[in-house]
Amino acid sequence: MLSLITVVTSSPHAAFTPNRALIISPLAPSAHLRRSAPSTSFHKLYGKLKKPSQLHSLNLDNNDEMIQNSSGDEGIFDSIKSWVVATGSDVAYKKPPPIQIEDTSLLFYDIFLILNLTLSISFWVVHRLSFENILPAISEGSLLSILWVIAGLWNGAFLFSAVDGHYDTSKPEHEGKGGPTSAALLGLSTFVGTANLRILVALGTAVLEHRKVGVANGEELIPLEIAFGLMLMTGWRMLHSSYTRI
Repeated sequence: MLSLITVVTSSPHAAFTPNRALIISPLAPSAHLRRSAPSTSFHKLYGKLKKPSQLHSLNLDNNDEMIQNSSGDEGIFDSIKSWVVATGSDVAYKKPPPIQIEDTSLLFYDIFLILNLTLSISFWVVHRLSFENILPAISEGSLLSILWVIAGLWNGAFLFSAVDGHYDTSKPEHEGKGGPTSAALLGLSTFVGTANLRILVALGTAVLEHRKVGVANGEELIPLEIAFGLMLMTGWRMLHSSYTRI
């Protein structure tokens, strides 16, 4: 026991050796924050700087760089906010575009095609030459046309700029954009929104009436309406853009 006490008391500095990070106190905070930075360049620079004023300025520069790097993370939230608010700088309108109808003839053609689609599916495919189901098919086509108008107003599908997908082709940075491809994508997006609204209406009506979906008149046409409507309205908008831009 006495020998152990003598060993400890004979070497007091061995038991309480201060850490090197505590000796270099001006550099300890920055070294703790900059763990991801390479240590080799740091020690080389530390070997060249011998004055305390230089060490203190190095510490301040490191802390300022950390603040600038941390402030760069705010750009992520700004990009998310701009993505939600607008569709980008490449389009003529921010989302949603102006809720108005400029091209009325295009709107009438759209309604005619949707009504014709519903009647054709009911008369030629589902009910097979049944004249009794013509009125329910017209009712279903009218509902689908109303939903198409709602989705089209949200997407700006009835504006004059819809023939180019809302791209301003007069600007040099929009060269190669717009045209029938962009118009077709706009028509596809509009009919996808229309299909979603139709499904929501069918689900809501079934819940209110406490019945299954597809039992009411017209609801049995929904699967074929969505499948053929996507192809019809996409092709029609592409054809309309090709004809209008000539």
